[in-house]
Amino acid sequence: YEKTEFEIDYDNDDDVMVRDGEYTFTAKRMFNEFGLMTSYTSRDVSIYDDSSNEEIQNELGEVTLNEDGYPKEYITKYSYNDGDYTNSTRVLYDDYVAIAGVEDVAADADATVEYYNLQGMRVAEDNLTTGIYIRRQGSKSSKILVK
Repeated sequence: YEKTEFEIDYDNDDDVMVRDGEYTFTAKRMFNEFGLMTSYTSRDVSIYDDSSNEEIQNELGEVTLNEDGYPKEYITKYSYNDGDYTNSTRVLYDDYVAIAGVEDVAADADATVEYYNLQGMRVAEDNLTTGIYIRRQGSKSSKILVK
């Protein structure tokens, strides 16, 4: 992306805002499939009173993967104005733990049917009289009318 900004200063002598310089910033970032930054380049150019000041920043991210293909270590290195790269951060990832999922789901159609009256008391199916009941089978509930 690229953006241009203007620096505005407040002049205390005459209480006015004064535009005294232009600041241009361009940057490019690249990320891997894990969302870790692998490269970053920015170029900042500031123009004040017809003089120019340019600063270039480069950053590299090095990712070491474990035997399963997941990040094990992540190191970032910085360089300013094309100087030597210096290590900045190092992140070590711990062993990954497999999260157990649902092994088996009982089908609702095979679950036992239960009936409850409107007071929440369980009622045997052969004792249902005229009225409204809650029918529960597995994870599904419904209201039924017995005539």
